[in-house]
Amino acid sequence: MEKQPLISVVIPVYNVEAYIRRCVESVIIQSYDNLEIILINDGSTDCSGKICDEYTKGDRRIKVIHKENGGLSDARNVGLNVSLGDYIAFIDSDDFVSQVYIQRLHDLLVTYDADISVVNKYNFSNCKKIKIREKTPRIKCYNGVSAIEDMWYQRNIINASWGKLYKKVLFQQIRFPLGKMYEDLGTTYKLFYLSEKIVYSSEKLYYYFQREDSIMNRKFTLKNMDRIEICEEILEWSERNCKELKEAAIARFFLSNMQVLREIPSINEYQEQIQYISDNIRKYRMQVMHNKKVKLINRVIAYSGRFDINFLKRMGYVYKKIFH
Repeated sequence: MEKQPLISVVIPVYNVEAYIRRCVESVIIQSYDNLEIILINDGSTDCSGKICDEYTKGDRRIKVIHKENGGLSDARNVGLNVSLGDYIAFIDSDDFVSQVYIQRLHDLLVTYDADISVVNKYNFSNCKKIKIREKTPRIKCYNGVSAIEDMWYQRNIINASWGKLYKKVLFQQIRFPLGKMYEDLGTTYKLFYLSEKIVYSSEKLYYYFQREDSIMNRKFTLKNMDRIEICEEILEWSERNCKELKEAAIARFFLSNMQVLREIPSINEYQEQIQYISDNIRKYRMQVMHNKKVKLINRVIAYSGRFDINFLKRMGYVYKKIFH
C-alpha cells in the first residue's frame, strides 16, 4: 500500500484554554493519519501552552513551539518555517473540524490534480446546536484568476486561510503580513494566482466558532483600517499583474470600506478616517452599482452611497444581519 504523503497542520494558539482541547482532539482523530500537528503557542498568558505540552505526551505527531506574542501572522509563519509536510493546512485554535476534513481535502487535491483544495464552513456559537444536513456536494474547479474573482465577489470561496489544503511549494515566496489584521485578505489571492487549479467543494467540514471576543468582534481601533489598506494593495496589484481582475478588486475595496464604516464610531476622534472612507465609497460606487457580477445587496448599498454617512452605516448593519 502506497504511503500517505505527510500533511502539516499549523494551529496558532493564544489564550484559548477554553477551546484548545476541542480543536486539537478534532485533528488527532482525523481519518487521514500521516499528519504533523504543529501547535504554535504565541505567548499565551493563560494555560493554553501547558495544555499544548500535555498533548505531546500522547501523540508523537504533535510538536509544540513556544514563542513571544507576535500575532496570528507571525505564528502561522513560524509554523510554515518548521513544517516538513508536502501539503499544509491551517486551523484556528477556537475552531474544530470534521473527522474526515483532511482526508476529503487531500482526496479533492489528488482527484482533480489541484494545487489547493477548499471546503465550506459551518458557523456556530453553541456546539449543542450544530446540525449539518448532508447533501450531495457541489464541486467546482477554477484556475487562479477565476478563483480570485469568485472570492472577491463573495460567491463560494472565502478569504480565510483555513478551510483549505495547499501544496507547500506555493509558500516558497509567500508569508503572512506581520502586524496586520485581516492577514488572510492579503495572502490568499497571491496563493491562488500561483496555482494552476483550485478545487472547491460545498461540504461543510470546517466548524467556525463565532466568539463575541474574537478579533473580528473587538472594539474599533485604527488597526481596523488594515482591511482598507490591504484592499488598496489589492487594487494596485490587480492593475500591475492582472487587469481582468480590476473590477472584482474594486468591488472588494468598496465592500471593505463599507465594512469598516459600519464598525467605526461616529465621534470626532475618527472624523479623518470617516471622511476618507466616505470619499472611497463615492469614488467607486457607480462602478460597483453597474457591475452585474456584484451581489445585489452590494449594488443596493452602492446606490445608497449617494446618501449621508448615517444612512450608509445603517445599510452596513443590514448587510451584516443578512450575511453574517
